[in-house]
Amino acid sequence: SPCFNIALQDLLLIVYITYSVLLSYFSGTISYIQWCKWVAAISIYLIGRRFADSSNVVVLPLVAVALLQAVMILLQKLLVINSMSYYFDVSGTFGNPAPPAAIIAVVSAMVVGILVDIGNEEKMKKYILISILVLFILALLMTASRASIFALSISALLMLLSKKRLPIVFLIAGLVCIPVFLLFLYSLRSGSADARLLIWRASLYVFDDN
Repeated sequence: SPCFNIALQDLLLIVYITYSVLLSYFSGTISYIQWCKWVAAISIYLIGRRFADSSNVVVLPLVAVALLQAVMILLQKLLVINSMSYYFDVSGTFGNPAPPAAIIAVVSAMVVGILVDIGNEEKMKKYILISILVLFILALLMTASRASIFALSISALLMLLSKKRLPIVFLIAGLVCIPVFLLFLYSLRSGSADARLLIWRASLYVFDDN
């Protein structure tokens, strides 16, 4: 297939991966996490090359990255693998749960958008996307990232409202659930939320005095 003809970017990638592997091997810093990153990077690159003339060239690599983060978060939560952070029990391939949570939230919003537009005749595709979305939501809850959860909720709600006319009963129920949802976000990490509220309150006092 023409998609797999050797190009300059392929040679550059091979040189970079070979250099990284050799450098890590001889410095004694190689680990299974680095192997996972390299395998994921190569897989995403090959998927992009394979579907270079398709609209999936952007969606599939992003879903693959988010799936990697979600699976690692799940395994870290189950204590199958260690977290990359000394302070958080889950962190994906990062040292903090915020970056993987942001990645998962963005890709989850994309999946919701695809589900909204997908036809009833594509049932298998719909079931696969719903399964992926459930995994993403579980991983997102495990990160306890309030900003990412809030961003995904607002994005999903706006996409649903823009594509479908919901009955007035659902809209009223949604308005009633907003305070409950905000209370849920606060309870995820109440200590962190209290600290942020204190900072904002102190900042307002400073602005008011000046």
